[in-house]
Amino acid sequence: MAYIHELELNKLLDHSEMTPFRWYIWILAALGLYIDGFDFFVIGVAMPLLDAQWDLSAVLKGALGVSALVGAVFGAMISGYLSDRLGRKLFFTIDIIILIISAILCAVAWDVYSLIAFRFTLGVGVGAEYPISAAFISEAVPMHIRGRMLIAGFSFQALGMLTAALVGLLVLVIFPDHIWDWRLILGAVVIPATIILILRSFMPQSIRWLLAKGKSAEAVKILRRYIPDKREEIDAVLAIPNKEIQTEMKEKLGFVVLFSRKYIRRTILASVPWFFMDIATYGIGIFAPMILAQIAFSAGGDHSLFAAELKALEEAAFIDTFLVIGFAVNFYLIEKLGRIKLQTTGFLGMTVGLFLLGLADLLSGGAGAHLVLVFSGFIVFNILMNAGPNSTTFMLPVELYPTKIRATGHGFAAATGKLGAVVGVFFLPIVKNAWGTAAVMFIVAGMTFLGFLITVLFRVETRGKTLDEIQS
Repeated sequence: MAYIHELELNKLLDHSEMTPFRWYIWILAALGLYIDGFDFFVIGVAMPLLDAQWDLSAVLKGALGVSALVGAVFGAMISGYLSDRLGRKLFFTIDIIILIISAILCAVAWDVYSLIAFRFTLGVGVGAEYPISAAFISEAVPMHIRGRMLIAGFSFQALGMLTAALVGLLVLVIFPDHIWDWRLILGAVVIPATIILILRSFMPQSIRWLLAKGKSAEAVKILRRYIPDKREEIDAVLAIPNKEIQTEMKEKLGFVVLFSRKYIRRTILASVPWFFMDIATYGIGIFAPMILAQIAFSAGGDHSLFAAELKALEEAAFIDTFLVIGFAVNFYLIEKLGRIKLQTTGFLGMTVGLFLLGLADLLSGGAGAHLVLVFSGFIVFNILMNAGPNSTTFMLPVELYPTKIRATGHGFAAATGKLGAVVGVFFLPIVKNAWGTAAVMFIVAGMTFLGFLITVLFRVETRGKTLDEIQS
């Protein structure tokens, strides 16, 4: 059911402008995604150093790569469900605390097995951030820039990935030839995460969540801070008797409703393309420094571990800058072309980039002899990934579901995506060892093409509509 106050106050949120307080909410949500990007991808930066210290088997490398992702599956689903029931703010604090403690434990891990365990708990915190940050941003910003603000926030993940490469580069330059450099690299995130924790302690609850729970008095107090220039409009809404104006069957909470006849199409669109996209994003992204390190070894010159790792990180940092470019393209086009056109175009572009990478490995001399193809493939892949599905799969779930199950829906979609990431990170190195790099690239290209097909078949465009209009 819905009441006049809820719908009218939501309209004021949708059709007002950004204010300093709304920017404050947005930046704190975006910074959480920055931490996520760092934590997910930093393991790829540290992996060659870990391998040198512990002589890791392919299975242990895969376990290290997927442990945080497996944790993220649980974190996303649990936090999404509970934040719909208990509120966004509580879990916005809990997840950062989990991240800080886990990062410290990772830095002092005594063997590979303890590191795998601590990366799992870190992943729980990382996964928890996805649905809460997405819900907070979508529920706090005006309708006409909702897509851009979601993407601008999610782009902080790319900055986190870039920071992971730069931190690794900095540590290796300052402390060359130290086998324990990985401890500094994995633990560096504690500093920014602690700052975010302090700042988040002053955040209010989500207004839309409060209104959906019938807590209009508390919501109005926060709303006056969100849009201080709309006090008269707010008072005018409160002067109207708060009558029920829409009667529906009471909306059930939990994961079951996601698969009801009403939402099944949206759940497929929100989750399945994200699954295929994350196979590619994490399977290729986490192991890109390892691929580039192998090229560095084959290119001649200093063949020491640290020289090759340093060269690979320089190249990875260069390639990661195109992730930011991809986000910029999406930011410009998202409210012009819509979510679905960008998602389908992006999946096709990723397929092309992966084909170039596979072709480079098949040609005479291997990837090291065809650097133009290698870097072209990575650049096309990174730009089109972030201009398309890496951005839109994060955005669509919070737009496709109503407030009462918004975080649950996003949490399920994010968890499905991270299952894809587990497949990519754990199984792709095994495929690479058995059949070579080219086979990996062509298989993943098939996955991204499937993402394109599912998007076309189950498309639901949300551009230019308020969150309430999307539900009707």
